[in-house]
Amino acid sequence: ELLDREQIRKNPPHILFTNYSMLEYILLRPKDDNLLSEQNVDKWKFIVLDEAHTYKGALGIEIGMLLRRLQQRIGHNVQFILTSATLGENNDEGIQKIQEFGYKLTSKTYNNQNHI
Repeated sequence: ELLDREQIRKNPPHILFTNYSMLEYILLRPKDDNLLSEQNVDKWKFIVLDEAHTYKGALGIEIGMLLRRLQQRIGHNVQFILTSATLGENNDEGIQKIQEFGYKLTSKTYNNQNHI
């Protein structure tokens, strides 16, 4: 467990819990370049968005752009995991809407095998 930013910068963790505001800072602050350096960028394998249904409207657009900038900076394919109990219904139409939502938010294509 790392408790402050300086520890995280010196020894990037395998799992980083953050919010979209701090993720924005990580992309912008020169002090945080180490987290996205060539030796650490391979650690970025998964991005989990909890309560994904809340990322809609203007906030959803902002988060989507942030995720695209992050993916560009990472430079390799990262897997998104979106969680939500209320994103859509478990039928063909609902699943299609969920897939469209996921694509708009993350720019990644989802298929019927990507949900539970």
